[in-house]
Amino acid sequence: MFRSLLACVSLSAFATVHCFAETPAPPAPAASMTIPTAPQLDAHAYIVVDYRTDKILAAKDAAARVEPASLTKLMTAYIVFQELAAGKLKLDEQVRVSEHAWRSEGSRTFIELGKPVSVQDLILGMIVQSGNDATIALAERIAGTEETFAQMMNANAKRLGMAGSHFENSSGLLHPSTTPPRAICRCWPTP
Repeated sequence: MFRSLLACVSLSAFATVHCFAETPAPPAPAASMTIPTAPQLDAHAYIVVDYRTDKILAAKDAAARVEPASLTKLMTAYIVFQELAAGKLKLDEQVRVSEHAWRSEGSRTFIELGKPVSVQDLILGMIVQSGNDATIALAERIAGTEETFAQMMNANAKRLGMAGSHFENSSGLLHPSTTPPRAICRCWPTP
């Protein structure tokens, strides 16, 4: 269910597609079909999981803790879309940008301090541009502070079976509480 929602979040954020509707299963592969071996990738760690069966197709150091970069934003998007579905947030709602969001480092959407921005534009900034400022503005709108939002992220991760994940912020930016500073997240369920 989590993967299907994330697929819908990342592929059809504003479409009127029913993400949870059952889709017919593809025909069974012919018995003679061979599955190729996993390619050699220049990556420290990765995991490829079949969308329909949850079968791990290829993996390298899948349990290693790595800096999640913008994968953290997938959990933020998950919560944002929960809030939209529950009617607690509206796409046309205007959110005033805090100084904390405005001063964020890394990738940005360059929203202006104190100016209102629609939730829809903040979502686009978070998903399309991977904007940390837009992501933090959404987190603050939903939970009051980014720290409280991270608690929501961790509660959702626990509910989804992501036992090896821990979120410190909404954006995946390096967090000073770890030594050396790094982002903390393993963004998939523990096998």
